[in-house]
Amino acid sequence: MIDETQGPEKMEGEASAPSVAKVSPYHAVTGRILGVWTMPASLLGIQHDPFYPEEADGTTHYIDVSTGQLLERPPLDLQVSKTELVADGEDFVTVTGVPVGCSVVTPAGHFIVEDGVVEFATVRRGTHRLFFDAFPEQQGEVIVHAH
Repeated sequence: MIDETQGPEKMEGEASAPSVAKVSPYHAVTGRILGVWTMPASLLGIQHDPFYPEEADGTTHYIDVSTGQLLERPPLDLQVSKTELVADGEDFVTVTGVPVGCSVVTPAGHFIVEDGVVEFATVRRGTHRLFFDAFPEQQGEVIVHAH
């Protein structure tokens, strides 16, 4: 007797179609990869949001929206005057090579760079992290030690 709840047996060497797919949705204008979706493969054809048909890491890659090609994000070319300063509010670290429009998060807050330079001073001792985001370049970080 044949159990009708089972499908036909696979022939040797026959590959089965995957039932789920991992894809990478991206912003339609910038190409910034927004994450990774795992979804039934049968739903891929009805997605309205643009996606790259494989899993991709948005920290290191982005999508060329004109071609759909996966591209590597270039590193930021930041130059730092020094990594240690006196915590007196007057001594400062200068970061140059910052792209205009770059988003910067410092212990003092968040701002957008307008002239390609960031100057950081503090009255608080300790380690301070400055985060730079200028898509499509990779995110950057500068660590400053205040004594």
